[in-house]
Amino acid sequence: MAPSVSELLHHHLKYEMDMLNATYSRIGKVSDPVIANAVIESFGLHARALMEFFEKKRGARFYASDSYKPFDGSGKSRREILVKKLNNQIAHLLDGRTAKLAEKIGPDDQRDLHALITAEYAKFMGCLKPEYAMPEKISVSAVAPSATNEFTASQITFVNTTPFPQK
Repeated sequence: MAPSVSELLHHHLKYEMDMLNATYSRIGKVSDPVIANAVIESFGLHARALMEFFEKKRGARFYASDSYKPFDGSGKSRREILVKKLNNQIAHLLDGRTAKLAEKIGPDDQRDLHALITAEYAKFMGCLKPEYAMPEKISVSAVAPSATNEFTASQITFVNTTPFPQK
């Protein structure tokens, strides 16, 4: 059974963003190599799910106004490179995998993915159709995180809006 609109947008989308932010803030901070890789893979998994949600017609565009254009002006070639790396390095065990460290998803890629998705999330939330407005809109500024990859409370704003319609 498909999730309700409320469940999809208020629970699942929020979970994906929470996990993207939480894993991003922990990359490079874990000494155990297994846990360190798990954090990187988790970040990649959540990044890939969110990229897909924003890009697919039955994803974000279904719930947003006609003015919403996913990743408009975000540099298509860089985004395509990042998505290809996510697919090859995280999601698929095919011939796109590499053992070369320079070709793997590195700190610059992680930073770019996080910034791209965070900005897209804020844009999407601003374009939600009124009937899909969330009880809380979470707006994360596109400001780069600190040297420790952590966001401060001043970079996150909560705004009350109307609740979801009951279906």
